Amino acid sequence: MELRAIYKKLQKFTARATGLEDTQVIFTNQQGVRPSKPFVTIDLRSIQQVGTPVIKHVDEEGIESSIMSMTATATFQCFADKLFEAEELLAELALKFNTELVNEIFEQEIAKKRTIKAVTIIPAFIDSQLEHRAIFEIEIAFKRAVTYRVGLIEKIELNNSINNVKITL
Repeated sequence: MELRAIYKKLQKFTARATGLEDTQVIFTNQQGVRPSKPFVTIDLRSIQQVGTPVIKHVDEEGIESSIMSMTATATFQCFADKLFEAEELLAELALKFNTELVNEIFEQEIAKKRTIKAVTIIPAFIDSQLEHRAIFEIEIAFKRAVTYRVGLIEKIELNNSINNVKITL
């Protein structure tokens, strides 16, 4: 699964779980104007392979296809103007990871592995105005397909120097 697809599924899940519009769920570090509050940002980081490939296959053209087990940290931050709104929205999101909505949106392609940081309030001052902010962080698991041209050896010819016989494998 490509990272772009993971972001899109997380965006759809977050919007449905919190009741926000898709335009109010954005990706961290993107260019442009912030949406009106409340809104949620999503960030994926610490993306890594776990263990050896689940499936590995080389076809007749020398293309190796592997399915890798991967994990990543997904961080959700909510920004709001109203007191307790940010933590309420993320608390609702956290609870929805234990419902059927997970199967409906993720279609068994993404799974919550564990909670890294429970919903936590982190208010901040922006231009001397209090901005209510909360954070929720989980580890997710997914599979990623990787292909690589490894080539094939069609035949090997050996010369037996003892009895001067050619062997073809």
